[in-house]
Amino acid sequence: MKKFIVLLVTVAAVVGIVFAGCVPEAAPPEAPPEAPPEAPPEAPPEAPPEAPPALGCTPPARTPPEGTTSFVGTCPDPDAYIFEPVISTTVKGIPTAESEGIWDGLAVKPDGTPYNILWQVSTLSGPWVVSSHGVAKSYFERAGATVTLFDSKWDAERERSNLSDALVKGGWDAFMMLPMDTVSLIPLIENIADEGYPFFTWGNKVPGPAVVSTSAHDYITIGEDAGKLFAEYAEERGELLTVYELWGRMSQSDAIQRSRGLHNILDPHPLVTVVESPPCNWNAVLAQDAIVEIFSAHPEWHAIFDMGNMISGAVEGLRMIDRLYPVGDAEHVFLVSIDGSPVAMESLENNFADAVIAHSPWEETDACIKSMFYYLILGQPVARVYDCRSYALTVADADNPLQWGNALRMEIPFDDYPILHQPDVIETPTRAMRLELCGY
Repeated sequence: MKKFIVLLVTVAAVVGIVFAGCVPEAAPPEAPPEAPPEAPPEAPPEAPPEAPPALGCTPPARTPPEGTTSFVGTCPDPDAYIFEPVISTTVKGIPTAESEGIWDGLAVKPDGTPYNILWQVSTLSGPWVVSSHGVAKSYFERAGATVTLFDSKWDAERERSNLSDALVKGGWDAFMMLPMDTVSLIPLIENIADEGYPFFTWGNKVPGPAVVSTSAHDYITIGEDAGKLFAEYAEERGELLTVYELWGRMSQSDAIQRSRGLHNILDPHPLVTVVESPPCNWNAVLAQDAIVEIFSAHPEWHAIFDMGNMISGAVEGLRMIDRLYPVGDAEHVFLVSIDGSPVAMESLENNFADAVIAHSPWEETDACIKSMFYYLILGQPVARVYDCRSYALTVADADNPLQWGNALRMEIPFDDYPILHQPDVIETPTRAMRLELCGY
């Protein structure tokens, strides 16, 4: 039995050895796969090189009214045209002055060349336009602009011819104009707008969409301001009053509007009658002749409305027929004028005029040039109309040098006229604004 067990163990061992040779060795445990090497972090994309700042401002795009491709023929009935949007001021009184040098070098392009302005006035024969001319020339030159002046010399055909010639010549950056015959200019100004030239006016409003901006007084309001003074005078006296209205140029829109304003107040008034003169065309001699003729025939008349620029004719006409008496005298002729010319301010000072409704060319020209600089240089939108302030001047204002008539009387050089500070009408553009908006 013992031998059997030994044999059995031996056989089992042999079989184990045999089978052990047939069984493959166990595979070694697999090593975990090696993680791929981490990619180096991607460098952030290089920023594109900074573009140099754009220099200069482009004026805002202006398009003709909807549905048209041209300014030509787009003006509606001029009498029905509404000037919108309008910046109007209710502030009364003479503006103050900006600091000296505020416009030095403003009207210069990024390449150093000056802006080139075409500038036309209706006439250089009267103090109102002479003052406007002097202010504009001084403003533009201080700002560094180049200006070419045309004078239409009260000739509507010459006015249109000057503009047509300028359009053919070309090369302007903007047109600026004190127009005379406003309605007849509409087609020509529309052509200029179609050629891409921005057009600005002051003094008289040209109906239609072609003019970028106008700076002017509301002449109807000015006439109404004068009418109120006559109404108050009649009520104080408690008597019937005849007002003799000295007409300027009967075809001129601002003269028509001044008259309309006067009649708005006085036609319904029970104590006041208005009698209109023949056209005196802003000429003091014609006004003088009209006064001599009518006041010689009507010693009972005691009131004159000078539409503007003819007050010296009114005063001298009264003097010639011994009807000139100072304010406060029982025989005084109540005299109200418009504009505030040197002669008007002298008449206030001498107590021959009772009031002058201020209609300052300095303020209008100032606002017009500011609107042009905003649009042309700074690329900013501007209002269609800036209505400048009007107010009644009295003897107390007869020596204020910021009133244009006094500045002329004092013979202050136009180069010494300050830029006006009238933010209620339009803020003053500056070189600091140009740097911020245009980069130079």
